[in-house]
Amino acid sequence: MFVLFIQSSVFSQSRSISGIVYDFITKQPIEFCNVIVLDDKQRGIVTDGKGKFTIEIENVKKIIFHSIGYKTDTLNIKPKQDKYIIHLKPTSIELNDIVITGTTRATRIKENPIAIVAISPKQIETTIESNIVDALVKNAPGLTSVKTGPNISKPFIHGLGYNRVLTLYDGVRQEGQQYGDEHGLEIDDYTIEKAEVIKGPASLLYGSDAIAGVVSLFPSKPINTDRNICGKFTTEYQTNNGLIGNGLQVALNKNKIAFALRGSYRKAKNYKNPVDGLVYLTGYEVTNLSALVGFNASKGFTHINF
Repeated sequence: MFVLFIQSSVFSQSRSISGIVYDFITKQPIEFCNVIVLDDKQRGIVTDGKGKFTIEIENVKKIIFHSIGYKTDTLNIKPKQDKYIIHLKPTSIELNDIVITGTTRATRIKENPIAIVAISPKQIETTIESNIVDALVKNAPGLTSVKTGPNISKPFIHGLGYNRVLTLYDGVRQEGQQYGDEHGLEIDDYTIEKAEVIKGPASLLYGSDAIAGVVSLFPSKPINTDRNICGKFTTEYQTNNGLIGNGLQVALNKNKIAFALRGSYRKAKNYKNPVDGLVYLTGYEVTNLSALVGFNASKGFTHINF
């Protein structure tokens, strides 16, 4: 009896490929770009300072190129091509909002256990409500309001309100009619540019009436404007109560001296609801006029509101 052994060996073909990775827009080489080989070993290298790379491959059909700030691209390896030019397209990376809050003393972030929510100018302008408090409620989780009619709202944080929630306008405490729910905030809604909501006890920083938190409102200021004079006109109309509102802001910034004049007028009729129909004595008329004088110094902006 004869036994015949046949031994066969299969050797994979290994070859070297190289290339350069460029920015699709600027045409500049991208350094430290990750070049990942799609095989069982998941090998990879990074490009050098000139965007060049050289890597050994074995029976590999695809290579991935990944770099921070760029879209990931996949390269299909051709059998008879050893040099490649790759262009990565830039992409934006959205991060969480960074909130900077001023206090009366230096505070480390890790030592501040209070949650802070920032409401941007775009969020305020695109939120349709009859007053600024209701506009903030839609953009700040944990913030609610107690309403009396269509225009009067009081801020509540985690179920606490009135004298337990401090309201600031440009850093000034707003304490008019804080105890009652039939009087809204005495603030011109059209002048608000951005807002912050501090959710949690802040009595050590703001006083005893900030047990539940703080609602801080910031009006627009004529700081670092590209033009000497600028303005903004706001108008609105609401169908339920026939509200018509107009606001005008004019700012002048020249030779480090800044001036601003703000005015608004809002008038609404009695509103309607599905049960009672027309609700009488709910119409209102509001007129606001304010001014600002300031000085742009190298260390900051000093101003007085009227």
